[in-house]
Amino acid sequence: MDVKTFRFMVLFVFLMLITCANACSPFKDQAIATPSPVAVAATETRAPSQTTTPRPTATVWVPPLITNTPAVVASLSVDDQIAQLLKDYQLALDKELATGDTVMVKNDDGTQQKMLQGKSKEKMDALWAETIAKIDALKARPAQARQASIDMLAARFADSVHYVQTTSLPFYSQTAHIEVYESLTMQYMVDITSQQIIEMQPLPVGNPPYHTTPQLAPAELERRARQFILTTGANLDLTALTPAFGNKGEKTFFFRWEDHSHAQPDGGARFVQVGYSAAGDFLNYYNTLPLP
Repeated sequence: MDVKTFRFMVLFVFLMLITCANACSPFKDQAIATPSPVAVAATETRAPSQTTTPRPTATVWVPPLITNTPAVVASLSVDDQIAQLLKDYQLALDKELATGDTVMVKNDDGTQQKMLQGKSKEKMDALWAETIAKIDALKARPAQARQASIDMLAARFADSVHYVQTTSLPFYSQTAHIEVYESLTMQYMVDITSQQIIEMQPLPVGNPPYHTTPQLAPAELERRARQFILTTGANLDLTALTPAFGNKGEKTFFFRWEDHSHAQPDGGARFVQVGYSAAGDFLNYYNTLPLP
């Protein structure tokens, strides 16, 4: 075999080996992966971090009506729960005044005030009654404990009463807790600690009907006042107190005895007082002496 023929045979074998290698390659039918423009964009653009401070917006903040969950509220003190109830009511009232049925009313000084009317007024009146009931439930003694006051009033005045609410009289005392009871004709306020009647007035309170004739002598009215004080169970020595009687014309008379050694928060002397109309109709009874 000459050299030319030998070179031809070597070249042929070399070409056959390359063709076989390509035919048997596992990557023959696979294309080379190249990232698409979308994929590239996604890999080069990072999402903002969750800890990034958001931009301030111009949205108007509307306060929620309930600022705490029931579980949180239950963990608060009684005073804090009462404050929360009043706050929730005020927020609801503000919202109703802003969006509800209102009317502008002119005040005596010429200024105008927005007032609720119609369904809005009924709604907020109902919410206020509900709020007051919740507040009283937080402050009130159990019904079994209040029974002693009910029995006391029944024994002294033969009156059937029902519990109304627990309140305070800060102008008489900063710390005393008072229970209010009512019958068909009378309202009683009882100091829880001393179980003494602090106030007693015919209904409607502040405007009871009374007669002015026939007129009784002031001495007779004073005698009735002294007897009434005994009826209340106050057990007072009136001779140790200073009389401070007064009257409004010839229609109403007030028999008052003061203790100048024991002042009220407003600076005035503690006192016991009974009021009668000129005809002997009972008007009111006050006794601030038992209060701290």
